[in-house]
Amino acid sequence: MGGRCSIGGIRRGERGFTLLELTVAMLIIVILTAVVLLIVTGMFGGVQVCALEQELDVVQKAVDTYAVKSEQWPTADGKLPAYGEYAPIAFLAGFEKNGKMYTF
Repeated sequence: MGGRCSIGGIRRGERGFTLLELTVAMLIIVILTAVVLLIVTGMFGGVQVCALEQELDVVQKAVDTYAVKSEQWPTADGKLPAYGEYAPIAFLAGFEKNGKMYTF
């Protein structure tokens, strides 16, 4: 067998990976994984921002519509101004479904 001794399946003279080489390889893998995760979450974050901007646009239009109909801006506490026993029609909310108007 040529005078080489075999211990544990590794012959003398053959090199394996050192601890430093394995550590560097793992560090590179971790860094690449972190970069990919940041890119992917950034993509989804942009979608969420777009959806929130659309919701804010809807709320702004609703506030503007309220201001035009009632000739005043809504109050910060969300309560209707005191109009005695009856609220004017502009304060009634409603929606249409299947050709029928629902008002509350």
